[in-house]
Amino acid sequence: VGDNSGAFVKKYSSTAITVTIEQIFQSFSSVSATLMGVEVPVLDFSADYNTGQVTVRLLIPSSNVYDTATGDITFPSGLSASYTVTYYDELLPSLLKALPTSGTVCGGFVVSVQISLFPVLNQNSDVLINIGSSIFVLNDNVQLVSSYSAQTDLQYLSPAVSQGVYYVKLTPFQFPRKYVEFLFNYFSAAVFLKSISSTNVRTTGGQTINVVVSNFPVVTVSSEVLIFLGSTQATNISLVSSVCSETIVSFVVPPLPTAGIISGIVYPRKLGTAAAIDFTVLATSPFALQIVPPTPNEICACASCTDVVQYVYVKNLDPKAVDSVYYTKNLPFVVKQYDNKTLVTILQVTITEAIKVVSSGNFIVTSGALTANATFRVIDCTVPRLVSISKSTSLNTGGSTIILTISNFKPFNYNLPVTVNFGGTVVQVQSANIWSADGADITSATSIALAKLSVTVPAVSIFWSIVAGVYQNSVKIVDFDFEFQAPCNYEEACGSKYPDLLKIQQL
Repeated sequence: VGDNSGAFVKKYSSTAITVTIEQIFQSFSSVSATLMGVEVPVLDFSADYNTGQVTVRLLIPSSNVYDTATGDITFPSGLSASYTVTYYDELLPSLLKALPTSGTVCGGFVVSVQISLFPVLNQNSDVLINIGSSIFVLNDNVQLVSSYSAQTDLQYLSPAVSQGVYYVKLTPFQFPRKYVEFLFNYFSAAVFLKSISSTNVRTTGGQTINVVVSNFPVVTVSSEVLIFLGSTQATNISLVSSVCSETIVSFVVPPLPTAGIISGIVYPRKLGTAAAIDFTVLATSPFALQIVPPTPNEICACASCTDVVQYVYVKNLDPKAVDSVYYTKNLPFVVKQYDNKTLVTILQVTITEAIKVVSSGNFIVTSGALTANATFRVIDCTVPRLVSISKSTSLNTGGSTIILTISNFKPFNYNLPVTVNFGGTVVQVQSANIWSADGADITSATSIALAKLSVTVPAVSIFWSIVAGVYQNSVKIVDFDFEFQAPCNYEEACGSKYPDLLKIQQL
């Protein structure tokens, strides 16, 4: 019947259709036809007995009862063939409203549509929305507001398209001839700089800056983006993301010839500088880098120690522009902290290979063209060493408490007393906090143990510097310098051996 999908006939008026039937090789003088069991007029027929093809024209009556109807064509010999027709409303739908009628090529906005006499839609997949000939709106982006025989309201989320004017066509799947369409203008949105991560740079370069541009043409590789600071081109550009509404690129600031306010541009290579976005940065000449205290000048290491962690404090170092930390080779590092008041950056550096003990070396920190270095001494972690003492002086009357921190206090035995000999006066340590610096058993001879000892200074009869010693079970662990002082200067504070004038009444 017509084409393979059947014939479309009007609901409210009679429609002539042509039915083609094959494999009829017998002659006949009449044909009868029915539709849903009711006889319908046969207008005429013809036959080609050589090919077996017969053509029958029928007049299908109007009906508002059926959407789809089937019928039979019967020949005098008793042979019959079935056919199907689909009724449609000749009162075609019309567009009442479509808003907006224009939008940006980026899409992402909602279009509201009102249609009269549109076939009733039960779900969003009952309608096909296409923009032009090849762009379709996904079913998930279509929302039915309401759908009745008199009026249908729906909304859809527009996809991104190229610039131009398109026909937007809405077609009901079951009634493809009852579509509506309207014109929609897609235009390019204004491109503008949304944000820039930093506008303060150094003339030596090296900082990484992120630039976010709205409505930038979509790019797929970083080479499609060009960035200039003044006349200096940035060559180290990375494409973070690029969608129609937002493009993010990062670049490393190149060395700049002068300080001051510098105008920059970013633009797509294929469109040239006509599509450039402007921005400005303030370039300053940096201060020299300095490795400052409390960076220790000693590192406790051993011939087999690896992954030794060292904290390096660097002044005037941009925490976002640290290039490398070097000691015999480039070392892994982490920026732990930055103080914008003191301008000190703390780097946690891991020495990944064994360090020879009793030697010296240099840390070298680089940031662009800037460098800073500090010399340190490597000491043997395998022998006891006084790391720190809370106080190295005391009155000879005693009574004050000092804290001694000793590395490699080993092998440590909890059952043996720890004492301190102050120039012949021996006192027992009040408390000892021992822990392992390398995770090994602190009672092991190979453990790198740390001990924090608390001891009360005794009263002595001396008032000069001595060499004190820490012992465990009479075995010396480590020596340290300590000074006893007299409680007063006899002549000035403890009274004078010479007469003093106390008062004169009249002169």
